[in-house]
Amino acid sequence: MDHGLDEEHIWCFPKNLYNQEVVKNPYFNAYTTASLWSHAPQWGQKLSQPHYYKPEKLEKFHRHWAHRLGLEALKAKQAAECPVPTEQDKIRMESELNAYIKACYDFESQKKLDDVYVTDHVPAPQQYLTSSEAEDDDAAEYERALAEYNQAQIQKVSARDHKYEKGSLMQKMFDPFAGAAKAEDGAIEYTLDEKELASLKLNDEEHLREMYQRFNSAAEVWECDPEDEEAWNNVLVEELDNAKSPFKVEEFRSVLDKELGVFQKDEKYDFVRDLKQAYSESLSTPIERQILKTIPAHAFWDIKKPLHQGGGYKRENRYNPFRGREYNDFFDMRDSEEYLDVSAHHRNINNSVSSHSQY
Repeated sequence: MDHGLDEEHIWCFPKNLYNQEVVKNPYFNAYTTASLWSHAPQWGQKLSQPHYYKPEKLEKFHRHWAHRLGLEALKAKQAAECPVPTEQDKIRMESELNAYIKACYDFESQKKLDDVYVTDHVPAPQQYLTSSEAEDDDAAEYERALAEYNQAQIQKVSARDHKYEKGSLMQKMFDPFAGAAKAEDGAIEYTLDEKELASLKLNDEEHLREMYQRFNSAAEVWECDPEDEEAWNNVLVEELDNAKSPFKVEEFRSVLDKELGVFQKDEKYDFVRDLKQAYSESLSTPIERQILKTIPAHAFWDIKKPLHQGGGYKRENRYNPFRGREYNDFFDMRDSEEYLDVSAHHRNINNSVSSHSQY
């Protein structure tokens, strides 16, 4: 398996007892043989095998080789300039070597980003192809209607906390302060909108004057204890029946019929529809899923997965499973085997000479 981790290191510096990397300069010794070495990267040996070779790996090998030769040239230059270095010279040489090594690794890190492209991420303006001004108007009207619809959907979703629609009779009865906020002192801050004012006719001056005259003429003092909840409810129902309340009995009855009624308005009982509704879930569920629902979940806990899967011959790459198939066809397989056999026995036969004696 070629994990490629060895290709990330340009040098293999030795380490001291403190686990610190040591960069040695052998050129201070006049009898050194370092100038005769090739200084090729250590991981380049695997490129001699066809299953490890890649063009981009060869290019990286040459880059690393150039970095290593540059470091050796810097060492030789330092040894020639200062045969007997002082402490200040050693500090300067160390900083030069560290700067060169860091520059090489920064160059390799930047090289990995050659195929990465950064854009300004500015979307291109949408353009339309129309043939007349009428189509332009239709497209503009469609965009406007779509924006209004989406805005209405957003507002509807954002008001999910309200159990009833704001301004409806149910909201006035069971959740009159829906959407109200609480101040720091505990006071409820409720803001009326135009829809609520219109539903109660509070924006109609004539209706308000009529209500004011009616309340003045029929002003009564309720003879009930505010703490007696049952008596309080009886007075409210009596006012509702006598049409003294801003609400109407028909609205209450329509809401109750809608929420609690078995049949809607002008709806009759249908035996076939009743059966369809009763068995709709079971008819839409496959028989296999119905059977599996009757089996408890723990019945599947002891099912073992077979470790050895049966099957035919599966082609794999013996050297690197992540590179796909090792051979493309039968002839490629024979050629590869012949190449490995020739490499093992060092039989350098010309391509124009056949290795078969009989035809």
